[in-house]
Amino acid sequence: MWQQGTHYVIWKKQLFIIKSFLKVVLNLFFIKFLKNKTIMITGGTGSFGQECTKCLLQYNAKKVIIYSRDELKQFDMSNKFNNSKLRFFLGDVRDLDRLKLATKKVDILIHAAALKQ
Repeated sequence: MWQQGTHYVIWKKQLFIIKSFLKVVLNLFFIKFLKNKTIMITGGTGSFGQECTKCLLQYNAKKVIIYSRDELKQFDMSNKFNNSKLRFFLGDVRDLDRLKLATKKVDILIHAAALKQ
């Protein structure tokens, strides 16, 4: 005999199991996909870029390049993460020649730069 709310509890447990399974599958996918890849993040010193960097370093990316025009934020981020896989490139996304130089040997580019007034 079903008690009131039991169906909800069973459904919630099943949903939790499905979410856990998907999390494991996605983690395995990202670990395999990002392994030995060089990834560059434009605007990498921003809040999104820093969270993204944290995730990418956890997934064993070969190298993560932070491309931004703020030297102080790059310095702060370098001290915050203190990781040998992390590289910094000072530049502006509007400077095409500098951007071409920075993207040499980059496998994946994440564009997170924003121009603010």
